[in-house]
Amino acid sequence: MLDALLRMRGEALGALEHQAVQFDDVITRLNPVRRFGHTPYVNVTLNMNLLDGHAAVLGGTRLTLVLNDSLRSENAKFGLTVTMAQRDGRLIGLVAYRGDQLSGGHARELADELAGLLARFPDALGEPVMRPC
Repeated sequence: MLDALLRMRGEALGALEHQAVQFDDVITRLNPVRRFGHTPYVNVTLNMNLLDGHAAVLGGTRLTLVLNDSLRSENAKFGLTVTMAQRDGRLIGLVAYRGDQLSGGHARELADELAGLLARFPDALGEPVMRPC
């Protein structure tokens, strides 16, 4: 887990060093192969909807978050999408995946790992991410 956190930290810091570069310029320079139903640079997404009870208003209509099982795989646009929401003071999550990129068993395994990590998280807040060698 520490290795993953350190890699993620390094990637985030590296991205910040180049934040002035326009995304369109990156796409033009890399010129990725385009395929229907495939996004060449984004395959894992994380949605955070943590404002309990918050709803946006559009044209006088109140919009509220809907999480249901039909969103899991039939409509997945990316290889893996994790959506976290707060409902009635509880953190809930939904994992959507594309069956052509991830099996149901692997998606369940990832969801279980994430749930375990989140359950341990409050106890780990006081611990350093990296211990001195």
